[in-house]
Amino acid sequence: VRGSDPRAVAGLEVIRSFAVAVLFLAIPVFAQGPPKPEAQIAAMSKLGYMAGTWTGEGYFDFGGRRATFRGSEVVQSKLGGTALLVEGSFFSTINDREVPVHTTLGVISYDPKTANYRFASWLATGGSGEHELTLTEKGWRWDLTSPRGTTRYEMTLTEEGDWLETGVRSADGTKWDKFFEMRLKKQ
Repeated sequence: VRGSDPRAVAGLEVIRSFAVAVLFLAIPVFAQGPPKPEAQIAAMSKLGYMAGTWTGEGYFDFGGRRATFRGSEVVQSKLGGTALLVEGSFFSTINDREVPVHTTLGVISYDPKTANYRFASWLATGGSGEHELTLTEKGWRWDLTSPRGTTRYEMTLTEEGDWLETGVRSADGTKWDKFFEMRLKKQ
């Protein structure tokens, strides 16, 4: 550039050369596409049996008053196998009408940095939460802790292939009271 400081021109040449080099080095990376999250896919494959539509029935026990329900959990693998989307819809018959009693949306994922499974959930009632999901020999469990104690949900895949989920509560972590059970069959 005529009339320009030679040091400025030399600096621009260095910057231009560096930009061209970065561009040529980046082309093969972009051509390969984004990296595959292999650790997440491998971890989530352990829960692959959940994918599908499950239907059945169960009950809640509120201080001796048992309420029955029926419905479904629809589980879909999402994002190339890195997450499971879980949508639950359950109904009871009240005064000869079908009434929704539990409608939920959940996402199960795996964090390779912490080596933990996560379960995020949202309820139609407005509630939501994020929980650690622990794999067990035949299923999984997650806990919800509050000032009143701990609520634990545990899912077991039975020998018959049913989804058997139970819910228990404890105020002190030693005595557990069952308040929930549902059994679903894969369709």
